[in-house]
Amino acid sequence: MMSCFKSRKIRQAFYSIVIAIAAVSLAIVLRTVLAPLLGDSAPFVTFFPAVLLAAMLGGWLAGVSATVLTIIAGALYFRLVAVQEPSLVAALLYLMGCGVSIAAAEKLRGASERYRKAEHKLATALSVSGLGTWRWDVVRNTVEWDDRLCVMFGVAPGASPKTDAEFLNLVIEEDRAHVLKMIEDSLRKPHASEYTYRINHPTKGVRWIADRNNVLCGQDGAPLEIVGASMDVTERKQADEHRDLLIRELHHRVRNTLAMVQGMANATANSAQDLAHFKETFARRIASLAMTHALLT
Repeated sequence: MMSCFKSRKIRQAFYSIVIAIAAVSLAIVLRTVLAPLLGDSAPFVTFFPAVLLAAMLGGWLAGVSATVLTIIAGALYFRLVAVQEPSLVAALLYLMGCGVSIAAAEKLRGASERYRKAEHKLATALSVSGLGTWRWDVVRNTVEWDDRLCVMFGVAPGASPKTDAEFLNLVIEEDRAHVLKMIEDSLRKPHASEYTYRINHPTKGVRWIADRNNVLCGQDGAPLEIVGASMDVTERKQADEHRDLLIRELHHRVRNTLAMVQGMANATANSAQDLAHFKETFARRIASLAMTHALLT
C-alpha cells in the first residue's frame, strides 16, 4: 500500500513538472511572437499567466516549478534577445504575484475537488434511494427533470415535460385535480408539501409516484421556483393494499369463528345432561374446529 502511495506521488510530481515545462514553453513562444509589439516593456506579460495556468492544472508543485523555470528562462531570454532586464522591484513583485496566484489556484482546486466529491456523493445517494429530482421555475414556467426522473416516468430525456401543463398530462386524469390543488396551495402560502398520484408508465402500466417539494421565494416573499424529489412507491402501495385485504379477511374470519363458537356453545348447552357432559362435548367440538382451521391454514 505504501509503495502504491509513493508511486502515485511520483507520478503526480512528474505530471506537475511536465505541465510546468509546457506552460513555460508556451509563455516563451508567446513572448517571442509579441516581442515586436512589446519591445522591452512588460517582461512578465506571458510568464505570469504561465505560472497561474500551471498551478490551476497541476497544483502547487506545478506552480512552483513554473515559477522556477520562468526565472531561469527569463534570465536567459533577457540576455539572448537583448530585452532590458527587469528591476529588482519588478522581479520581487513578480515572485509575490506568483506566490499569491499559486495559493489562490490551490484554494480553487481544493474547492473544486470538494464540490466534485459532494456532487458524486449526492448522485450516488439519489441513485441508491431511487429518487428523481426536478425543478420548476414558477416565473418562467419552465420545468427541468434529471435522467432518473425520466426513467421513472418512462420518457426519453429529450422528451421530458418543459411546462407544468406538460407534466400534468403525464398524471392520470383522476389525480390531476388533486396534484394541481396541492401545488396551488403550496404557492399560495409557500411551504413544503407531499402528495402521491398515479401515472401510466409506457411499459409498466399504472405506477404510484410520491412527490416531496419545497417552494423557494425571493426577498419580497413571492414564489420563484419549486424544487422537489419523486419516488416510485407502487410496490409500497401494493403492499399496503395487500395488508389491508388481509386485515379485512382476518376480521371477517374471526367474527365468523366467534359466531360459530357461540352457536356451538348454545347447541352443546341445550343437549348437555350436566356440566361434566357439557365440558366434554364442548371441548371435543372446539378441538374439531381447531383442526379444521389448521387444515385450512
